[in-house]
Amino acid sequence: MIKPSQSKKYSRSLDELEGSPQLDQVIDHDFAAAAPPAQDGISRRRWLQLMGASLAFGSMAGCRYPSEVIAPFAFRPHGRMPGIPDSYATMLEFGGMAKPLLATSYDGRPIKLDGNPDHPDSHGSSDVFTQATILELYDPDRSREPARNTSDRLEAASWDDALAAIKSKIDDGDVAVLAEPSSSPSRRRLQQELQDAKQVQWFEFTSISDDEVAEGSTLAFGEVYRPVYHLDRAKVILSIDCDFMAAEPASVRLSGDFAASRDADHLKMSRLYVVESDFSTTGAMADHRLPLRYGMIEPFLAALEKALENPRIGRPSIDPDLSREDKFFAAVVQELVQHGEGAVVMV
Repeated sequence: MIKPSQSKKYSRSLDELEGSPQLDQVIDHDFAAAAPPAQDGISRRRWLQLMGASLAFGSMAGCRYPSEVIAPFAFRPHGRMPGIPDSYATMLEFGGMAKPLLATSYDGRPIKLDGNPDHPDSHGSSDVFTQATILELYDPDRSREPARNTSDRLEAASWDDALAAIKSKIDDGDVAVLAEPSSSPSRRRLQQELQDAKQVQWFEFTSISDDEVAEGSTLAFGEVYRPVYHLDRAKVILSIDCDFMAAEPASVRLSGDFAASRDADHLKMSRLYVVESDFSTTGAMADHRLPLRYGMIEPFLAALEKALENPRIGRPSIDPDLSREDKFFAAVVQELVQHGEGAVVMV
């Protein structure tokens, strides 16, 4: 029977097998944490202990509430109860159209915006743009005072200086106003006064414009009108490059009306056709969607108008050999002719 050797020793490298003095220096340099500290420095172990203690103390300080002094009202406003939120009726403009809102304020700080439940345009609902607007009030880059543009930077100025500078420029005829569209009668009156008396140039711009709708209503009725759709009574809806569920000023009401027109429990289901050049929220909800290049939208409208002026008698059949675009067009014409006043076309 062979007994294992009790004195057999393994080496990690050739240097260790040879007993190289250079290897001993490297080991002492890398693994000398347990050695006594040198006279001119601090040991690695002691340094790690101090760093660990610093991190622990720092994390403990971050768990404490910051010291804050709350000063009460010297004279409490009438009807104000501290700690109880208040709600105020207000509005925001989106694409030149007012959105009725209900603002919730907590101890003088607005914290929430919702739709006004007493207004037929919202019934208490709101959209993502309304919810995000409350963050603008707490934006650190929000302008807090007028500023004067000097040679190299902006300097704070008073309101009196700003108004005096604007008045001087208006008198000299060197002012042009760039503003978003608005349906405010007061602003329209001031705009007319500046343009008539002071010859001020006024320009309006918005990312969501309804200029084509205004021009179309002028051609049709001689005046500018804003169409008001009642999708809750619609049987067939054709949306042509119109994202009425997200990008229209009345998108909250239109979305609610569209949902009301689709009640499967009571056998009430409208049908939504969408023709668009870009994917949208309305296109995602469509029963049938036809993507077209933007340059093909106008020819599609022209062909649709021609087909509706001379509709076929009865219900036209759809040839199975037609292309997808032709089948879509034939189905749209058939639905619009069949439902008549129950059909809505939104452009």
